Amino acid sequence: MATQGGIVLDTTVASIVLAGGKGTRFRQALSTDGQKVLYSVGGKPLIRYTTDLLVAELVDHIIFNVGYKAEDVRDWVKEQFFTQRVSFSHQDEWSTYNAVMNALKRSDAANVVLCNADEIRLGLDLRDVLAFHRQHGRMMTMVAAERDHLSRHRVLQIRSSDNVLLGTEYTPARFKQAPSHKGYVNAGILVFGGQASVLFDSHHSTTGWGALLDPLCRRREIVVYKCSQVNFFNVGTREELDSAIKFLEDA
Repeated sequence: MATQGGIVLDTTVASIVLAGGKGTRFRQALSTDGQKVLYSVGGKPLIRYTTDLLVAELVDHIIFNVGYKAEDVRDWVKEQFFTQRVSFSHQDEWSTYNAVMNALKRSDAANVVLCNADEIRLGLDLRDVLAFHRQHGRMMTMVAAERDHLSRHRVLQIRSSDNVLLGTEYTPARFKQAPSHKGYVNAGILVFGGQASVLFDSHHSTTGWGALLDPLCRRREIVVYKCSQVNFFNVGTREELDSAIKFLEDA
């Protein structure tokens, strides 16, 4: 453990990987009933783009949240060679809140890295994100990427003076008429300490991230890590999938 001013700091990190959603829009677009996170893009399953970020020197424990097609995800995880402690949690409701709260029961780490497993973030270094989180001292850090086609994403309102999150808009329709307009969007990774989860509130959202974000955003306890150089793809629609495939083919 690290020390600061003679005080021992608990720097243990667990990661919750959200791999239990149904991915309904994605499956309908591709006419498949498989688990979205196992769909191969650029020669590897989507979930691998997330687990590749969770290197053992940074993350002590990976908790895979499963639900839809749970056994397929479990089988994939068992075939990998993760050197960290690995465990599973199961969501019994189709909500992010339920998935996260169930997964947190498996962790005693001081810090949690929560990740969507169906997104691609090329060029992101989790080491920098964790250092940023510890430096800024807010309850939560959100990783943000700069993107166009903002109507496909959760768009962020960020205070310029200190990068504190002021609010979010989920897939705002007004940007459909301005697809080239750019802004910062949620890149599907949150870092937080255990004290933050006490404030999570399912009344803010029955399905999405609002249950986690809204209570802390109101308290101005979310700081945004801007990564403008990261190539981010929220593979929730056919359009985003096609964009990711083209980028990877051209890279």
